[in-house]
Amino acid sequence: MIRLFTARKFVVSVCAVIMSLSVCFDMGYFASHYFPWIQQSASTIPTPTDTVRYLQKNTKHQEKILTKGSWTFFPASNMYYGLRDVNGHGFIFTDKAVRSYYESINPQAFDHSPTRPYFGRVSNENLLKYMGVKYVEGDPLDVGQDMPFSARTRYTRVLGNGTKFIQEFTADNSGLNTLTFPINNDKNRKGTLTLNLYDKQGHLLVSQTQKLKGSEQGSAVFEFSPLQQSKGKSFRLEISAKTKDGKGIDLFTDRKDMYPGDSKLSTGKKTGDLALVCGYNNLREGSDGMSVRQLDDYAPQVELIDEVKVKNTDKQVLEAMSKSFDKNRLYLSKESVTLAKAKDSGKIALESNERISNVDNQRNGNISFDVNTNRQRYVLINEYNDGNWTAYVDGKKTDLYKGNYLFRAVNVPSGKHHVELRYEPKVLKVSCIIAGAGVLLVTGLFLARKSINRKLETLGGE
Repeated sequence: MIRLFTARKFVVSVCAVIMSLSVCFDMGYFASHYFPWIQQSASTIPTPTDTVRYLQKNTKHQEKILTKGSWTFFPASNMYYGLRDVNGHGFIFTDKAVRSYYESINPQAFDHSPTRPYFGRVSNENLLKYMGVKYVEGDPLDVGQDMPFSARTRYTRVLGNGTKFIQEFTADNSGLNTLTFPINNDKNRKGTLTLNLYDKQGHLLVSQTQKLKGSEQGSAVFEFSPLQQSKGKSFRLEISAKTKDGKGIDLFTDRKDMYPGDSKLSTGKKTGDLALVCGYNNLREGSDGMSVRQLDDYAPQVELIDEVKVKNTDKQVLEAMSKSFDKNRLYLSKESVTLAKAKDSGKIALESNERISNVDNQRNGNISFDVNTNRQRYVLINEYNDGNWTAYVDGKKTDLYKGNYLFRAVNVPSGKHHVELRYEPKVLKVSCIIAGAGVLLVTGLFLARKSINRKLETLGGE
């Protein structure tokens, strides 16, 4: 009886293993034939729109994008189209370093969800550039360049008959043609909103008036002919409102000064900076109703370094990166990198024959490339370093550092070399060891089953 029970249990176990392996094989076969779905022309994926096709055409070298708004792309659906959106949905965003980086881009990034960042605004584009973001995509009113702001923002009752709100700012690009800012008309007051824009010398450049929208919260959008030489120039913006009851409306302002230029009321009272979005004529408007703006510069996926800056802490690294974007610069932190004599290298310009070539991104995430340098240099791979990556130079394992707060840095000697980064998680190794031990145990029990059965029968007979 015991032998029969043991035999049945063994057969059930074997069948369960065979069924599990069959399911795994079936899923793997499906994935190999249908992923990525767009390349395999899977009918289940919607046809790419005009903007998606534009992004696909212009991000063939692993450039990334940022989508603004809640549902511009459904979480992770950008991957179906081969687009690398720095937005996403997953537990990776609960990592302390990742969260800090994203909140430095947008202080309210995780107000809605701890696992899905939201970019209604962008407070710091320098950090996007270090990530390798080439395009910002979204609704035409959203993709303009946000002026810096903090998490400490508020609606401030600043407008009424005879009162003006004054904001000074500097344009980051040429072709300034749109100014957008949020307003709060809580009582649906009837009236008008007027914007006057002056240059530094006080010359009136733009004067527009529009009717107040009958909604509690919304955005005021003023579009005008492009100011072609606006880059680096200072402007003074004056906003005023006329309402029938004379009580005015609210503007969305910061609690402190966040960008150069005064912000105040015409009465002389100081205020925080306006939550201002500047639009330039560098937008590409698609036939699908979406717009794309290309950043003026950005880091490539694999970058040869000409200058090293060493900071004491990770926080200091993030602060330095937030202040300016410096291409080919590597920041290291003594807090994250163990270097015997860590110090700044000073800028050593790249020579014409020093380059990265033959970059190969494999489907499993591993990456390899060739590098030629005339001296020992760092190579920065602008992809997330979670501690499970291993670097190999000419097939020999070498140290992999945490560079620019989140990314992967490798030190290579002078000359021509082949570099490879492999994902080798420690958890996977431990799991394989445990699984192997389990297989050996099951095999041993199977081989010793007769002996075990005899002992069980002996015990049963007693």
